[in-house]
Amino acid sequence: MTARVKSQGASNRYSGRETEQRAARFLRQYWPESKRLVRTGWRNKHTESSDEGDFAGVPFLVQAKGHQRGADQFVPGKKLADIWEEANNQALAAGLPFAVIVEKRIGCAEVDGWFAWLPIRLVTSLAVAAYDRSQPDGNVVWTDISPHHFCGHGYRLLRMNVREFIALVKAAGVPMETPEPQASALKTGS
Repeated sequence: MTARVKSQGASNRYSGRETEQRAARFLRQYWPESKRLVRTGWRNKHTESSDEGDFAGVPFLVQAKGHQRGADQFVPGKKLADIWEEANNQALAAGLPFAVIVEKRIGCAEVDGWFAWLPIRLVTSLAVAAYDRSQPDGNVVWTDISPHHFCGHGYRLLRMNVREFIALVKAAGVPMETPEPQASALKTGS
């Protein structure tokens, strides 16, 4: 391994940490108990622990990603569809209803101007829940959305600004505060 490869890895880790910290500060505006997770999944010969995403205290999984200037991939060798599949699997492992990828947008300082990537099917589900909530006899609940419906590389991903995504989840009835069981777990450190 050359010195250049080592320093590039350190630079990528710093960039990733900085991206996650900025996203965590942004998420705390809506979910005050949210925090950045630094643990990851692991596996050994006898046991396994699933990766539960980049953040805790948010009622869905958020995977924050940045990429180097001019790179067409987030991580060398990883395409968006693969990152989505990992995020969706993490949502399943964490027991969360869906996942979203937040992409740091080069040249954009504010997180609400970054990009949110999610399947068209999920956007449709959230829009249906938002519409149904606006009706007097509406009975669709956002928690009826299941990450099992979003497994597989065949789903087209849609990109929108993070501010548009936040408006959509608000309209769909996603609680804009940390759900009580998660808030208690975060306070006790479990």
